[in-house]
Amino acid sequence: MTPNLREQKRRATLAAIEEHATKLVAERGYQHVTVEDICAAANISRRTFFNYIESKEEAVFGSFPVLDDAAAAAFLEHTYDDLTAELLELSYHTFLGRMARSDESATILRRRKAIMRSHPEFSASRMAAFTLIHDGLVRIAACYLEQHEEARRLPHLAPIDEARIHVSTVHAVIQIGVKQWMSDPTARISNLHENCITALENFRSLARSTGEKK
Repeated sequence: MTPNLREQKRRATLAAIEEHATKLVAERGYQHVTVEDICAAANISRRTFFNYIESKEEAVFGSFPVLDDAAAAAFLEHTYDDLTAELLELSYHTFLGRMARSDESATILRRRKAIMRSHPEFSASRMAAFTLIHDGLVRIAACYLEQHEEARRLPHLAPIDEARIHVSTVHAVIQIGVKQWMSDPTARISNLHENCITALENFRSLARSTGEKK
């Protein structure tokens, strides 16, 4: 099997696990679905399941995205006219990544959001992972600002504090974009990225409008 075919098979198997895991939990509830149920629905063995997924929770809610050193180094290799917009792209693809590539995965993403609302007991672990990702992005942004003094917009603040403002803005924008996308069941997965870009534009328009009134 060629590397390309092997990767296609890997993606198809992972997609099947996530599809059936989210579908079964959406129908029955988290506590009433077992790993064996997911394996039977996906027509795979338990061994195959754990070759791809670490736990039932990961199959249902997704793995925690990781900002590795290579991604950070690649980001810092370039200069940007609009740091906030570039951090939005980095954060968007880190958080959503593979889930934003097809309309089939969009269905899984919608299910996951609905399941999370029905099972708030998982919010703590997800929030802990979000905090790690957030802090990682802040470190990257701070490092960029330290390397590129001309990119500073708030020189009265330390680079780490300015970085926190950039990243917090980005994550608020993504949250708005996702909520708008979720509110329209007919929206395609491509609309999710567009919604986030629009949310950033609206955020900036509001900030400018507020500043002009002072």
